[in-house]
Amino acid sequence: SVTIGSVVNGRLIPRLAHPERLFSYGVIVLFFGLGMLATVTATTAHFWLMAIFAVCGFSLGFQLPNLTLQIQASVGKADQGAASALIQTLRTLGSMFGASLAGLVVSLGFTRGSVSTLAQEGIHNAEVLQLFESPQLLVRAADQETLMHLAQQQGFDAVHLLEQARVGLVSGIHQAFLGCLVLVVMTYFISRHLPAFTRPQKPVELDVSA
Repeated sequence: SVTIGSVVNGRLIPRLAHPERLFSYGVIVLFFGLGMLATVTATTAHFWLMAIFAVCGFSLGFQLPNLTLQIQASVGKADQGAASALIQTLRTLGSMFGASLAGLVVSLGFTRGSVSTLAQEGIHNAEVLQLFESPQLLVRAADQETLMHLAQQQGFDAVHLLEQARVGLVSGIHQAFLGCLVLVVMTYFISRHLPAFTRPQKPVELDVSA
């Protein structure tokens, strides 16, 4: 979908009077894609989930190439190489920072839900609390076996605890998506003030027949 969006974006740029607005159009599509992602549940059909990701990818096809074109249009020819390298570097750093921040939000949602559930169940065992410190519990078979063993010893429902931990993880993911929606709204208003592309002028053909 990113590739398809990039192709459509490339076709539209020479046909629009204000091609810099394509970036903001992509941001609008991304807003709706993230909004749909924030509503995904366990009962969401796989086809619909794939369609939502396709919408998000299509929107990125209008943003990623245009960021490079926008900065290239803002500098002289002598600085276009450095400008392109700069935007790629900043994009990489932004992706790393954003992914880390989103991971932190998801982890905090999992921890908050787990701590609340353990407190309600009256479980204060140090080994159990340690297992619920990380969302990896939901995918590590060895940790789940340890939890089941502790549940048999202490008489609590391990399956219920794991289910509530998943609910907390999903809540954290939804909160991360909502945070992304806030950033998308900010990005839209910033993108509305992007400078116009500088179009290269057509060279004048001299009549040398004389």
